[in-house]
Amino acid sequence: MKTEYLLYLLQSSACLAAFYGLYRLLLHRETFFAFNRAFILGAVVLSAVLPLIEIQADEVPLAGMYTFSMDAFTVGVDGEQTPKSFDWIQLILGIYLLGVIVFSLRLGYRLVWLWKLAHKLPSERRSDYKLIHTHGQAPTFSFFRWLFWDNSKVLSAAEQAQMIRHEETHIRQRHSADTLLLEILKIAFWFNPFIYLTQQSLRTVHEYLADREAVRESDPSVYAQLVVAQALGRLNISFIQPFHSFQLKNRITMLRLAKNTKPSSWKIALSMGVVSLFSVLYACRTTDVIEPHKSDGTVFQVVEQMPEASDAFMKGIQKEIKYPAVARKANTTGTVFSSFIVHKDGSISDINIVKGVSKELDEEVVRVLKASKEKWIPGMQSDKVVDVRVALPIKFELNQGSGVIIVGRNAAPEGDASISIPDADGVFAVVEEMPEFEGGQQGLYSYLGENIIYPAKARENKLQGTVFVGFVVAADGSIQSPKVLKGVGSGLDEEALRVIGSMPKWEPGRQNGKAVAVRYALPIKFALGE
Repeated sequence: MKTEYLLYLLQSSACLAAFYGLYRLLLHRETFFAFNRAFILGAVVLSAVLPLIEIQADEVPLAGMYTFSMDAFTVGVDGEQTPKSFDWIQLILGIYLLGVIVFSLRLGYRLVWLWKLAHKLPSERRSDYKLIHTHGQAPTFSFFRWLFWDNSKVLSAAEQAQMIRHEETHIRQRHSADTLLLEILKIAFWFNPFIYLTQQSLRTVHEYLADREAVRESDPSVYAQLVVAQALGRLNISFIQPFHSFQLKNRITMLRLAKNTKPSSWKIALSMGVVSLFSVLYACRTTDVIEPHKSDGTVFQVVEQMPEASDAFMKGIQKEIKYPAVARKANTTGTVFSSFIVHKDGSISDINIVKGVSKELDEEVVRVLKASKEKWIPGMQSDKVVDVRVALPIKFELNQGSGVIIVGRNAAPEGDASISIPDADGVFAVVEEMPEFEGGQQGLYSYLGENIIYPAKARENKLQGTVFVGFVVAADGSIQSPKVLKGVGSGLDEEALRVIGSMPKWEPGRQNGKAVAVRYALPIKFALGE
């Protein structure tokens, strides 16, 4: 969980860096200020959300495979299991959390200071805001519906009107909400330099918007002189915007450009196209998943949440099934195990007999199942509805000449309603007695530790990672069909495959007392020491 969160922070930071680079490349010199504001805010939100969005094909991670899997075996540079090393992730997370606390306290302190300032200074109520007279204790600035006015400055009526109009624009367009959002995100991403650059760009755009409104009915050159004249004694709080705030040269330049130039509208279309393409490509990124062995194409045998027979289905089968007269006359009894696919919509198909008793009983089971229109509760894998092959036992027994038919869990031996079904190759996923390496898991780990060699090429390139190898423990205990399910490269895959393929025979798995082939997956982790 810790690693995943740190990875999210890095991915989000990378997204913000890309969006900021696009803004600087195409938009920051343009005069469509409202679009630039929306672009920056959208970039910030997308950067936080995109790493959480994932669009991928219907692949199933190892946790959902029906292949039997063991815990990962870790290989160090000398082939021995790597001793526990210093937890750098924990240290990095500790430093990060310390930064979060510091920035949270700083923001809280500044908000409290601002609240106290607003309530201790004299004020008057205006239509949409409160005008607070600072008497030189703070410069002119606005924060939400507070307009702090430095009434110690000597200004003409026209100059006062321009400054008031400037700050009223900040209030009316809710610029404080934008900057406070950036301050909150800065707590989580305090380590990312692009969050500060983005915040600075947003504040600059806010000033451009307010300046444009201030000079809408006056001479920009006169207003520019006012801005320069007021550029003294700035208040250094990042989420408020004094009238004389930074970027004086750029503000004056933009005043001239906004009046005399036409915005390059094609840049809007290009920037939106690039953002859309980037977002789709990033969301559709492939993740490290393992393609499991599936039976019947895309049909699973075991999933995280197995299908369940609905009450209507069970009652319907129990009502419709009959004890064949021929079987009753011949005293034929036993449990018929049928299998079928439970589809995503709960319907069943592909009915067949896995373990039968007699022709009459088997045919009766197939007839009733095919005639049933009732649906099951479908199976789930990785929060997705999937097709699953299941087995249903139906027990036929005679009691003083009367036929008794039991459907479902109570029909199976020892009350087990399921039965392991081999795939098309005759290989089982789970059996009553699983295969075992000589000496058990510890014996397997000892074998791997003695035989795996960390490839020199991977060691030189400082390559680490986990190789997942799938294989079949055959009925005679031999290892067959070893295959890399998820690799790392640089010789690690080949080394893992070599050692697995050369393993001695296992004690085979057994089903109903008979040795059978069973599919396995073994993760081998290659890790370099300090």
